[in-house]
Amino acid sequence: MEAHGARSYSRCDHELAVAKFAEAVKYSASFPRALAMVTWFQYAMSISALNDGGDTLNTLPTQALDRFVRVLEQSKSIYEALPEDTRKELASEDYSFQFGMNLNEAGRIMAKRKEAERLSAVLDGIAAAPRSGPRQNIVGEGESNGGDYTYAYPYGAERLQVGSIGIRCVKCANHVIPLSPCRNCMGGYYLLGTDAWKATTLVCMNCGSGFALVKCACGCDNPIRTDTIMRLKAKG
Repeated sequence: MEAHGARSYSRCDHELAVAKFAEAVKYSASFPRALAMVTWFQYAMSISALNDGGDTLNTLPTQALDRFVRVLEQSKSIYEALPEDTRKELASEDYSFQFGMNLNEAGRIMAKRKEAERLSAVLDGIAAAPRSGPRQNIVGEGESNGGDYTYAYPYGAERLQVGSIGIRCVKCANHVIPLSPCRNCMGGYYLLGTDAWKATTLVCMNCGSGFALVKCACGCDNPIRTDTIMRLKAKG
């Protein structure tokens, strides 16, 4: 009762409500099932209110959002186990709709944040990647294979696949060094990126390892740029 009574519009009371609900749910197994469900539900709503959830859960810090979801899922599981007649008595609160709406929104937000974290990790990998050093197999000096390639002109989000992309040696005439699988994870796709020195790089889509130079057997360190990225011609 203290927990339910602590819910109000002031931040102080939301803090008290969260603390009281956290204590109350320890004993919820002994509650009537409907009261246990409502207690867990109000606990979740107090977590949202404490963190200024308002009309959207976007403002909740990730840790608070994760706690909100775990608490609300507990309430939902109790609700779904209630007898049909008890759920009908609770129909005016439309708990089923509230569970679906809040959990779906939380799921979208969490997925978006995880994707942002993944992209951030990839960018960190690009920034940390060394600017030089071979990361591809080296084709013999002077090997004439440039006639098999044409300029790729890739766009920013294009996946560059091993076996179809090479880097033109700026020293050897008519010589292209084919991309090989990532030496770190054997990934077969790269994306264009930029390292900490603003140099164009290729970054593995699987592990985030990147490089800005491709070393040829002739000793030339070849930069990744629009006039050196080549694409294998389609066979006629």
